[in-house]
Amino acid sequence: MSNRRGQELPFSTIIIFILAILVLVLIIIVYWENILKVIGYLKELVKSSSGNIKNVKP
Repeated sequence: MSNRRGQELPFSTIIIFILAILVLVLIIIVYWENILKVIGYLKELVKSSSGNIKNVKP
């Protein structure tokens, strides 16, 4: 009995781990466009801030 229980616990944790990975993948797929928009916005923000710093220096 104890051996069977020992085998069931890792199996259930593996299933939970796989489900968590699948959920993360689905979230990334669904929100990929929004993630790209945020990345583009951050890049523009960095460019504008670095441009302002360069303009301030003589």
